[in-house]
Amino acid sequence: MKTWMKWVTAGLALVLVIGVVFFVAQTPPIVKKKTITLTVVAQEGTFTINAVDALQVKAGENVGFTISCTPSLGFNRPVKFTVAGGPSGMQVAWTDNDDTWDPGQQNIQCNLVVPLDNGLVGAYPIELTGTSQ
Repeated sequence: MKTWMKWVTAGLALVLVIGVVFFVAQTPPIVKKKTITLTVVAQEGTFTINAVDALQVKAGENVGFTISCTPSLGFNRPVKFTVAGGPSGMQVAWTDNDDTWDPGQQNIQCNLVVPLDNGLVGAYPIELTGTSQ
C-alpha cells in the first residue's frame, strides 16, 4: 500500500473516531419526570397489653394475673378484655366483674378457675384479647 493511501486511511479513521466521539458527547441526556402524591394522615392512638407470659396452677385451683395497658400516641379509650383457650371447663372470672381497663386505671385482675381433673395436666395456650371501645 502506498504511503499516501496509508495517510488517507489513517486520516479517515481519525475523522471517524472524532465524529463518533463528538456525536456521543453532543447527544443530550434523556430526562423523564413523574409526580407522585404523598398523603400524610393523622397518627392513630394505640395501646400495648401488659400481662404475664406464663402461669402455673394445680388442677382444681384458680390462678390470678394482672392486666394493664400502656397507651401511646394519645390513645384514651377503654379496652375490653376476653380470654380464650385453656383446658376444657376452665372458667374466667374478673375481679369486681370488671373486664374493661379504663384510661388512668392502673390495672385489672383476671382469675382462671381450672376444674379438678388430673386428666387436664399439660400446657395450654391462652389468648388474651384487648379490644378498644
